[in-house]
Amino acid sequence: MLVHRAVGALVVRCQDGKDNAGASHAKKVRRLGRPAWKRSPDDTPLRDGNRDRIQGMLTTAAVKTLLAYTTETNQQLHHWLRRFSHENEIPMVGCWEDVSGDTFLRKLLQGELTSQGHQGMEALFDHTTPIAVDPANLAMRIMDIRTVLAKEWIDDLQQVAEDNGQLLKASLLASLELEAPAGVETLTETETLAEMEQAELQSALMQRLKDLETRDEDDPTPLA
Repeated sequence: MLVHRAVGALVVRCQDGKDNAGASHAKKVRRLGRPAWKRSPDDTPLRDGNRDRIQGMLTTAAVKTLLAYTTETNQQLHHWLRRFSHENEIPMVGCWEDVSGDTFLRKLLQGELTSQGHQGMEALFDHTTPIAVDPANLAMRIMDIRTVLAKEWIDDLQQVAEDNGQLLKASLLASLELEAPAGVETLTETETLAEMEQAELQSALMQRLKDLETRDEDDPTPLA
């Protein structure tokens, strides 16, 4: 109940302060989320809120990636997209449509063709030809980049378990060095790991011998 209230205050409520719980049905815009067969009884509103924020962070990262690319390839398109992103910034708090970046992308997809000239130059000295900007095409490019970034983030997050193991191992080795009495040489990390592997091997051999002895006791038939 507390989690629902905390997340509701950040995500479910809109900027106008009204409860947006049934607004998706009224506007016939359903909240995007995981399909029903992927959900479980353990899902909470906090998980949905985190998903919206991750989606928004991916969208923001995709926009910045496209801005960096257009800086070298198309200055006019770069200025238009930068102005649009400043005017329609993706927030971290607010309606789920805004937080997830859906509102940002929907405005681009529904935008009309426009022209963009050179920025920062007086009209008297500006001899460049204005270009046509297709917001829907920009939205498609941003979504393609967002898909690629999502796969990269998944690969990076899969390393969290390994990073946790490395951190625990380093902490354990540091604590062993601190607990060693004065004048006693501490083992290096390589020596410690070698001893741990040898101890595990000896334990496995002893368990194997016990299993063989137990099998012989259960089957006292002499060998021919």
